[in-house]
Amino acid sequence: MIMKKLFLGAAALSSLAACTTTASRQSAAFDFEPNPAIWKMADEDTTIYIFGTIHMLPKRLKWRTAAFNRIVKDVDTLVVETAETDEEAVAGLEQMLDEMLERSTEQKPLMDRIKPENRETLKQLVEETGLPLGMFDVLPGWMVPFMVYFQSLEETELEGEYGVQFGVETVLENEFQKAQKQILSIEDGNAVIAALSALPEDEQIGMVDQMLEEIRTVGSIDKIADVEPKGDPTVDFAEDISWAKGQIATLESGLTEAELGKGMYRVLIIDRNRAWTDWLIERLDRPGKILVAVGAGHLAGKDSLQSMLTARGKTVERIQ
Repeated sequence: MIMKKLFLGAAALSSLAACTTTASRQSAAFDFEPNPAIWKMADEDTTIYIFGTIHMLPKRLKWRTAAFNRIVKDVDTLVVETAETDEEAVAGLEQMLDEMLERSTEQKPLMDRIKPENRETLKQLVEETGLPLGMFDVLPGWMVPFMVYFQSLEETELEGEYGVQFGVETVLENEFQKAQKQILSIEDGNAVIAALSALPEDEQIGMVDQMLEEIRTVGSIDKIADVEPKGDPTVDFAEDISWAKGQIATLESGLTEAELGKGMYRVLIIDRNRAWTDWLIERLDRPGKILVAVGAGHLAGKDSLQSMLTARGKTVERIQ
């Protein structure tokens, strides 16, 4: 995810969605047979299904298939990026945030670290969102745009007939809990946050400046954040619909090194996919049937998880 994609892209979609559309066209946007991508790797006694997810589901989006439901019933373990039931991870996050806040007292206020031409826009952002400037001062720079974006989600995208509600992982974790099946994390999410926070300061502040420049371009955070689906879902949820249809290539565009920046791309995509590759190869040495459900963006592009597994001599077959 990048700020140009999250903010400027959302603004473009909102303006297009403001065009008049008919109710029949709105309904037709979700009228298709889903076919989201699933891959499989296996040996004599182990089967691993790899399923690309989206972390927020449009309410009316169909995404499950009979084949996927059979996999969910057949496997004995669900593996996600970081399980919501992972109490140790939650405790670790709280400790890390406390340490982050303690270290933040040594850094200059955000207003002094951004470009001078963006300072009035930051003041505008504070006024429009109600988020305190002091909070931005203590957060790592990379976290500021994410905080603003998710604040906007709480007020916009969660509403409306075509809004979003929760992610694939939440749905699956609830099902596996009810079935009393094992749920595991494939990574330490706190380590990822720590790695992002360790990116060079100029790169992190560059993300904040980019966000502010995009806000200034459209004139208001409201014009960027107001993405409540009011128009054509084929525009509002184009990527989500493509994902549900199994069109993986369309998910790659916002997750390239050119879009994310070299440091963030390395941390978010390359380093994590390498670590997950190690995890999966090691897991293949133990018997069982598991479903690995991770962000679909990790399964697209030249540094995809499947590409790394293939480079290590593993056969990964797309089965849906």
